[in-house]
Amino acid sequence: LVLTQKYGENAYERPDMKTLVNAFVNFNKGITVDEEVIKNAKKLHQKKYRTDSYLIEGWHLFEEAVENQAKIRQVFVLEAYLDRVEDIQKVTVVTPEILSLLADSKTPQGIVAEILLEQPELPDQLQGRFLYLEDVQDPGNVGTMIRTADAAGFDGVMLSKASADLYSL
Repeated sequence: LVLTQKYGENAYERPDMKTLVNAFVNFNKGITVDEEVIKNAKKLHQKKYRTDSYLIEGWHLFEEAVENQAKIRQVFVLEAYLDRVEDIQKVTVVTPEILSLLADSKTPQGIVAEILLEQPELPDQLQGRFLYLEDVQDPGNVGTMIRTADAAGFDGVMLSKASADLYSL
């Protein structure tokens, strides 16, 4: 990609979104990407923008989402993996640079998907065993307790509003 010419082989400065999208549009086989779509998807890393959807990354989470019939709003994928998402309605082919902007991990696995948030309705009366996490603010602790509750056969986990963001675990 031409970004290497502009920033140099050993550039430590990460190009901004506009530079990457423009480079992608201009130099990647004529495929165009809507800059607003990328910017809006990237915003989902922040809790205040996750009103009706959230991002997942990696093939394992994506396959779990498909298997559990999650509502997939859109998928961002590297061209090399396009055949793995041919059954999905809205797929955007992106460069590794744009995918790394959308992904939270340092080494993305080739896919990021936006999933619609479903608000589960609580029954009038809860039956079973539930774990309630009140004001647990460390995301790692929340994740550990959710996995432990699942392994112990709990029926669900509930978090108070002051607990860590469930989608940043």
